[in-house]
Amino acid sequence: MNTPEHSKLTRRALVGTAVWTVPVIAVAAAAPLAAASPGRCGTLSWAQTTATNANTRTATVSTGGNAASLTIARATIAGTPLTGNFAPYTGTPGPVGPTGSLFMWQETATANVPARQRLTFTSSVPIRSVQFVIHDHTRSNEYSDGISIEGFTTRSAAFIEARPAGVNLTGAGSQASPWSNSAVHTTNATSRTQVTAQSPSASVTSFTVDYVNTTAPAVAGGGSRQYISLSDLEICF
Repeated sequence: MNTPEHSKLTRRALVGTAVWTVPVIAVAAAAPLAAASPGRCGTLSWAQTTATNANTRTATVSTGGNAASLTIARATIAGTPLTGNFAPYTGTPGPVGPTGSLFMWQETATANVPARQRLTFTSSVPIRSVQFVIHDHTRSNEYSDGISIEGFTTRSAAFIEARPAGVNLTGAGSQASPWSNSAVHTTNATSRTQVTAQSPSASVTSFTVDYVNTTAPAVAGGGSRQYISLSDLEICF
């Protein structure tokens, strides 16, 4: 085990309390708003979202004279979410990402059944495109951060900082083939990935983002604990 990896695993071995393991289906309470002008964009501030229950957050995205009502529902597909998951990041554990970004923290509970959470975004106004940044998008020998997005015509992802030689972005960004690092890389400062998804017809009213452990075989327990945060979520209508 090299030094950077040992450091990452040590801080991830913090004691966490399992929370919110039962999926909740949520429906936006706000009435649908008038469609935004084509090409209008707004940025979601996770710190300004409202938690309506442990697994649902709501927000309004302003697009310069127009607004869209959003509901974000979280579900556990496998594994165990840990304390602080699905909430604006406060600075601990970490560092992970900027304060106020959406924190996601989980561990694999059963060997060979990798942890996975799903966020379902529902908008009152049809969406043309989304773009966001994943912080602490890393990999060790016991966990590998995987991200997918479904619901758009096209999707792409790219490292923001250059990774070391031999570490590439792998996967297609689908639930069956999430984006992840091709080799071990645990340095937070060079671990951001930008995701973009588009539907030129601006017909998307719901899409999903999955966070999954892509290590195979997946080990269970504290060594599998993994976290990321999401920020700079720009939505265009």
